[in-house]
Amino acid sequence: LDLPQYNTWLFPSDDHDANWQAFKDDLQAPFPAVFISCPSAKDPRWPERHKGKAAVLVLAPAFYSPFKQWANQPPRHRDQQYQELKAALTERLLAVLYAQLPHTKGRVTYTELGTPLSNNTYLGATRGEVYGIPQTPDRFSQPWLRPSTPIKGLYLSGQDVMCNGVAGAAIGGVLCAVAVHPRSAPAALSLL
Repeated sequence: LDLPQYNTWLFPSDDHDANWQAFKDDLQAPFPAVFISCPSAKDPRWPERHKGKAAVLVLAPAFYSPFKQWANQPPRHRDQQYQELKAALTERLLAVLYAQLPHTKGRVTYTELGTPLSNNTYLGATRGEVYGIPQTPDRFSQPWLRPSTPIKGLYLSGQDVMCNGVAGAAIGGVLCAVAVHPRSAPAALSLL
């Protein structure tokens, strides 16, 4: 399919606060951000393992509130209104994909859309979150979010020690290694 090996981030405007607020106020507003990645294009062995197939990931954020009315319905058995909302969101995300990669139109054979409720089911979230502790200024001043803890031998690592995402988890790991073995600080910090 000649898919790109790079990731694409799309925003409706440079005013990110306004983008998020518009989407929070109206689920039909443009997505405040869309991320497109083609994992199959990054894997040199993909063509031999999955001949004639490709994988594309199209992500957009979602607030919990538009979905919470279905929280008590069982996963994969939620009512028609929920299914229709998922189908509409899927079509909107596909439209973004086709605008960026027009040659994929008519070639998509399978889609699966997750919502904040999917995150609750499969990630153990409580309100659809995927990144753990909210990334607010107050969060970074919490004394309990440090690699060292008051419990001897217990250290914290991962994204909640630093900041969310893969990079935050990696940096959290380095900070934890330094907390466990302070002499490793120069070598560990050189990895950053």
